[in-house]
Amino acid sequence: MTVRAGQTIGGRYVLTRTLGQGGFGRVWLAREKRLERDVAIKVLLNHDGREATADPGRPGDLLKRFAVEARAIAGLSHPGIPVVYGWSAGDPDIGEPPYLAMQYIAGKNLGSVLEEEAGGRLTIAEGVSLGAQLSSILAAVHGARDAVFHRDLKPENIMVAATGRVTLVDFGSAFIVAPHRPRVTTRSRMVPTTSGYTAPEVLRARSGPATPSDLYSLGCVIYRVFGGPVFDYEADAELDAAHIEEEPQPLRERNGDVPDELDRLVMQLLKKEPAQRPESAREVFVRLRPFLPAFAPSGVETVKPYDLTLIFRDPCRPPEQDGDGEHGHRMSPPRSVANPEVDPTASIENLRRVRDLVQEGRKAEAWMLLNEMIAAVEMAQGVAGADVRRIMSRGIELFLEVDDSPRAKELWEGLTARARENGIDPRDRFIKEAREVIRRYRERSSGG
Repeated sequence: MTVRAGQTIGGRYVLTRTLGQGGFGRVWLAREKRLERDVAIKVLLNHDGREATADPGRPGDLLKRFAVEARAIAGLSHPGIPVVYGWSAGDPDIGEPPYLAMQYIAGKNLGSVLEEEAGGRLTIAEGVSLGAQLSSILAAVHGARDAVFHRDLKPENIMVAATGRVTLVDFGSAFIVAPHRPRVTTRSRMVPTTSGYTAPEVLRARSGPATPSDLYSLGCVIYRVFGGPVFDYEADAELDAAHIEEEPQPLRERNGDVPDELDRLVMQLLKKEPAQRPESAREVFVRLRPFLPAFAPSGVETVKPYDLTLIFRDPCRPPEQDGDGEHGHRMSPPRSVANPEVDPTASIENLRRVRDLVQEGRKAEAWMLLNEMIAAVEMAQGVAGADVRRIMSRGIELFLEVDDSPRAKELWEGLTARARENGIDPRDRFIKEAREVIRRYRERSSGG
């Protein structure tokens, strides 16, 4: 069958235009009618590149892999992973193909971003910002209850938003390990590989999917943004052979701006033996953190398109629509602050949006936005940063205003745990403000 623009899928998603195509799926931009929001619809393709149908007589390997992708993403929670809205095995009676509905990620893939950069490379600050976000995502997926290994980490599967946020997409090759749910654990290890980004042990089929193979791919991506491809061969067979047998040129020889310690980290990620690579994605993040751009309390006045450092320098910078309808950023003048640790105006617009959503009764959306804000500021300041505490304190107040005590309680427990685990004085301003809000709420609830 042929899927066309204007067609309604699943009775609720109106297809608008194609966004891209991979080996097993074509991704469409669609409009969800009921909620009036943009979504991404991935339609399953057959081996011949045509839309698959739900015909029970056709081989089920592609449909099984499609189901794996849906489960892989749906079981994860991280700002850098798309949200799954639903999936369907298709309807043979009406010729509807299997599809996956998920969050639409506005922006460009990393490959396109690199094409627009001078020399096809990123600055050190941008590349480290990219690596830190990717390692944070991998730490989340590898450490999930149902561990997920992506197995296809490459520039084309990395989306960069105008805010600088990175999202990892296309989990079609993912491997899930669910010891408590054997039926969910994926069995087949035979997946397409991307030459230039695949670990040598995977190319040799000597090892199944595991943390080290994703970390090798991460090393290839970081090396690429600083120094170009790890190996310069055109033929896939030559590239694969090089990744198995040849030692890469030290990154600092390709780019003299790369600090020694950063060079050592990237070259360790590219070790041939998995056991010689960093133990975890979390370790990679910790080692990248000293090179991250500093948080700018007064905001960032001007930015270039798709600036990867923004998520760390100005994480609360609100997006806006520009004349072409693409997400851009306000070019606002720097804000003056009395205390460099706490910016009294940072994230105020997003907090107002949270307040408006709460007052409109859209508490689930408000909760999601608030947690995205907390996660973004945590990446810039650490889990106990002053702005993290300020946002959580304000969130407690907003949710108690509408008697949503469970969410307020979760924020309070998170706030006090951060203080306790990081040696923050319990008389901290934001903790005191939250405690006072809770006290007034209890008095009001008890009629006192």
